[in-house]
Amino acid sequence: MANTQRQAALQDLVNNGLEVLNGDKLSPEPPVAIVVLGAARGGTSAVAACLDALGVAMGRGALPPVYEDLELALAIEEGREADAASLIDARRSNSPWGFKRPGFSRFLERYHQSLGNVRYVAVFRDPLATAVRAQLSSEADLLGTMRRTLEEHRRSQQFLKQSGAPALLVSYEKLLENPAAFADALADFCSCPNADREAAVARIEASPAQYLDHTRNNKSRGRLDIVEQRRIRGWAQYLTYRRQADVAIEVNGREVARVAADQYREDLKDMGISADGRCAFDVALSEPLQAGDVVRAFVTGDPFDIMNSPLTYQPPERWWQRLLSRGSRGRD
Repeated sequence: MANTQRQAALQDLVNNGLEVLNGDKLSPEPPVAIVVLGAARGGTSAVAACLDALGVAMGRGALPPVYEDLELALAIEEGREADAASLIDARRSNSPWGFKRPGFSRFLERYHQSLGNVRYVAVFRDPLATAVRAQLSSEADLLGTMRRTLEEHRRSQQFLKQSGAPALLVSYEKLLENPAAFADALADFCSCPNADREAAVARIEASPAQYLDHTRNNKSRGRLDIVEQRRIRGWAQYLTYRRQADVAIEVNGREVARVAADQYREDLKDMGISADGRCAFDVALSEPLQAGDVVRAFVTGDPFDIMNSPLTYQPPERWWQRLLSRGSRGRD
């Protein structure tokens, strides 16, 4: 009995790097907003991935591995307050709903009230590890990144102290050591009692390959949509830059065109892929494609093709070819 009590007492001393602030202010009334605070490369993506696994709606276009709602994030950062308010209202159709954007602490005082019934998850990572990750991913200045990381942590701490808002404080290093404890604490904090906690644990991985690839400074995404004899269409954008992406088109290994992906497409805006819908490209070819030509499309500077590339061109069947084909089948 004494040994059991001793083990229980020691268990109470285990540091899981988790702490709830102002837990008495957790309101169960929907809709509940879960906002992730933290520095860039500081563990916010791991928290957002777990929230997604627990069933928290992270927003339109919030894709793995970073789960960022760029539509809402850019409206906030560009000062489009009316658009941001409209998007927040739309997100409230889900409960709980989530939002993650490194550096959001700069806007907390402006948007805290409009978020409604909000709970914060503030993740803290070793500033040196954060800076080294930023240096490897985007050639960022090491000491400058450390300074910005510490400033981000300071702003978050100051806001949480002054606002008295409910918050779950998370150590990224401890999260990796004991993912099950973190998943349990996160599910409880977000009022997701029936969520798949094992799925959340499965999302936790130190430096996953997909994340390392995604956070490259030249990382892009896009899709080669249509390849016609004299026309190639699709969309592309950088993930970390706000400038437009330039797309190179190759046919059989030879570059035949280079164009800015800056044209408007309403469907890209509606899907939340682009805040203003201007990331499409439409290339008119000077020489027509021939059957069997291999078409590649990629953002310049990124060694990887966009989705659906390469494509092999096959000309559409002509009406007389269809008739001949039907006639051949009839004679058989």
